[in-house]
Amino acid sequence: MNNVFLPSAGRYGVMSVMTEAGNVGALAPVIANGGTTIYRMPTLPRASVVQTLGVQCSTLTASAGAVTAQVFKRNATGALSKALTGTFDLLTANLAVGVVKAIPITATEADRTLKVGDYLAVDIVAAGSVTTQPIDFFVSAEVALRN
Repeated sequence: MNNVFLPSAGRYGVMSVMTEAGNVGALAPVIANGGTTIYRMPTLPRASVVQTLGVQCSTLTASAGAVTAQVFKRNATGALSKALTGTFDLLTANLAVGVVKAIPITATEADRTLKVGDYLAVDIVAAGSVTTQPIDFFVSAEVALRN
């Protein structure tokens, strides 16, 4: 019997980190009626590349109109935005309580690359009156650190 440790092939030299934006507790921004609400993800102190994105919540959003979200990369000054995803619907028909839903990334690898000071932002647009605010709403990103 061979007892040699043989790990499966992996991403050698790549360290992944999770970062997330959400509305937990009293500091949670509410989704504005008929406006745009921005959730900012924490800035990483190192260059990185966005690998995956996901969304989840424990109480679903309800609204008379559409409620959509989109993830952007913004440079350190906030002057330049690159859309990383298309818009995705946050209403009850598209999310299930407690289930992480993957958000497809549509951007190129160059656009997914974050320099020091760049950050991710989730822009939520409500077309009408939001009758139920989401609770424990999170958009999470797995990023691979570079160097």
